[in-house]
Amino acid sequence: MLLPLVAVQTLSLTQPVQADDHNHPSRLTYRRGVPFIFGPVDKNMIGLFEQVKSGSVVVVSSPGGNTEAARLVAEVIEKKNLQIGVLGVCASACAEYILPSASKIYIEPHSFVIVHLNEIAFSTVAQEHGIRQDKLCLGVESKWLSALYERRGLSISFAKDQLVRLGGVTGFEPGYNGRCYSPVVYTKYDSWAPNSKQLKRDWGLTFEGGLCSDSKICIKSELRRNFLPGAKLVIGDDKDFTVVP
Repeated sequence: MLLPLVAVQTLSLTQPVQADDHNHPSRLTYRRGVPFIFGPVDKNMIGLFEQVKSGSVVVVSSPGGNTEAARLVAEVIEKKNLQIGVLGVCASACAEYILPSASKIYIEPHSFVIVHLNEIAFSTVAQEHGIRQDKLCLGVESKWLSALYERRGLSISFAKDQLVRLGGVTGFEPGYNGRCYSPVVYTKYDSWAPNSKQLKRDWGLTFEGGLCSDSKICIKSELRRNFLPGAKLVIGDDKDFTVVP
């Protein structure tokens, strides 16, 4: 069993989350008493998680969003000892902030966890270029995210794996009137959807369930449902997935 029984029963009552559903503000619904939070990671989502009873399993589907809002959402999840179930897609800030902050993670096997470049990746590459951390044009999220990964036993080097797979940082240039440096980013692909083995072995993420990226049959059937047309992806170890209309 993946999610607790009541959540599993509830999934049959829930329409699959389409890619264009994520254009709407985040929203909270209850199905048979199970909280479902769908939509982008935004300031509205902070209040939604605040409404959920401590210790609950919250089912999420999100394309990601604002990193400042993601940090505040993650703080609420940690404070309330919430468990997270993924239904559909958990991408970008959802994958990099919300999942690591959960006390336990369940992933339905037709779902995707999607990552791309984040503050830790930029910070790691900056060190290789001899740029001090205090000279980077990054917000407080970089230090906070690194501390979260350390608390959860997650590998910082996983961020560099993302750079290698997606294209990467070609250098740094002065930003904010020369007071700090911003990364110059080149990516051949938009996002990477790791498989279960990569998330567990390379990142150290612990979860129950599986991922759509574990199965070529699932990828073929679910790709257009969860990604917008034109998106260029790396899925597992395979490159050159382009979502067609």
